[in-house]
Amino acid sequence: MRKLPLALALSALGALLSAQEDPGVRPLADAVQLLGWPLDQAREEGPDLEDRTEGVSSLLQCPVCQGLSVADSPSSMARNMRDQVRDLVSLGYDQDQVLSYFERSYGEFVRMKPPVRGLNWLVWLAPVLGLLGCGAMVGWALHGHHTPQKEAY
Repeated sequence: MRKLPLALALSALGALLSAQEDPGVRPLADAVQLLGWPLDQAREEGPDLEDRTEGVSSLLQCPVCQGLSVADSPSSMARNMRDQVRDLVSLGYDQDQVLSYFERSYGEFVRMKPPVRGLNWLVWLAPVLGLLGCGAMVGWALHGHHTPQKEAY
């Protein structure tokens, strides 16, 4: 059962590695098509493409720069990821499909805001639990150590 996704990933990798420098060949599109997504041949261009690329790129975290989105990062890896996003968006893929594509390569923490599922809920609840714990400790320290002193006769 687990061999099928591995075979698809290896096929996609093979398509990327075997692609020639022909401008008509789109290795990223070939890899995405091998993953089972439909390929829309009509390519989008213009300012709308740049706006959508910027929107999706801002949702992806740069693997090199801590805390920066792919849209904001100056690294070469972020530029490559922006180019991949632009290619996918121009081929007609929506935001969820593009994010899924990058999650398959980098894991779900490539998203700037990881989805709340599985153990990721700890990432969202940890700050709240930390604040509540600190508040409880301060309250205990202020009110818990007041023991009445006995009067001496």
